[in-house]
Amino acid sequence: MAGNDMTWLSGDVRRKGPRIFKDNQEKLLVELGEEVGRTPAVFEQAQKNREANQKRLNEMLEETLRQIKKARAHKAQKAKHVMDTTKSYTAKFEHELMGSREALRRDMSEAFGLMTTSMEDLEQQMTDAEEALRQQTEHRKQHIEATLGPIRDEAQRLTLALAAESKSRRLQDEAREKLLADEIEAITGQIDTEKFHREQQITTFERWADAEQQQIAKRQYHLEKSVRDTVRDIRAEHHDQVKARIDNQAGIMESIASFVHKYRYQVDKDIALQRLAGSLHDAQMMSHTQGFADGTQFQPAGP
Repeated sequence: MAGNDMTWLSGDVRRKGPRIFKDNQEKLLVELGEEVGRTPAVFEQAQKNREANQKRLNEMLEETLRQIKKARAHKAQKAKHVMDTTKSYTAKFEHELMGSREALRRDMSEAFGLMTTSMEDLEQQMTDAEEALRQQTEHRKQHIEATLGPIRDEAQRLTLALAAESKSRRLQDEAREKLLADEIEAITGQIDTEKFHREQQITTFERWADAEQQQIAKRQYHLEKSVRDTVRDIRAEHHDQVKARIDNQAGIMESIASFVHKYRYQVDKDIALQRLAGSLHDAQMMSHTQGFADGTQFQPAGP
């Protein structure tokens, strides 16, 4: 049936109804036949497309060549124009440069001549100025020598006098310093001697004060003993008088008053002795201090 019906090979798709295959191989053969049948049409279409592309590429190449020729012609025209313009400007520049060179050479020659003349004038002026400066310098030297010469001589004389005076002052200062050092040493020796004497006086005064204090202590002891004995006697007398108090009351009161008077007198005397000892001690210390101040020696008082 496949050999009789060949429409499937030509790619005829107007077949009526679906085709029924016996097996898968037949189906594959039919599909392969259809693909082979469509190959000429595809090749023809591809050939047409290639020819169209080739034609379009040829046209583009021809257009490109025309543009290149046109650009080359324009470039040659522009190059010719540039060359002509360059030659014209080169000639004009060389002409102007030649004129400028001649003008500059002429101006430089004139300026050099003027400068040479000015230099000669300046050299003459410099020569005159140097001569005037030399004369003025010589005149100034003479004037300075006439004016400042005596001052210089006086300054030298004063310098020598000042050196001599300085030397004399230095010798005097050294002598005064030596004299002052000797006086200081002598005064220091006197102070040391006076200090030794004062220390001896202080030792003597301290011994005298100790002796006075011992005597005052002895008197205080005897006074206290006397007071105790008196109190004991008064107590004994009071004990004896108590018995006869009624008969001898006036005598008892008198005895008590006498005791109080004696006791007060003894206490006042003791206080006066203590004050006297304190006054003597203060007087000795003040005399010792004044002796250091005015240089007098201290003589302790007798006991």
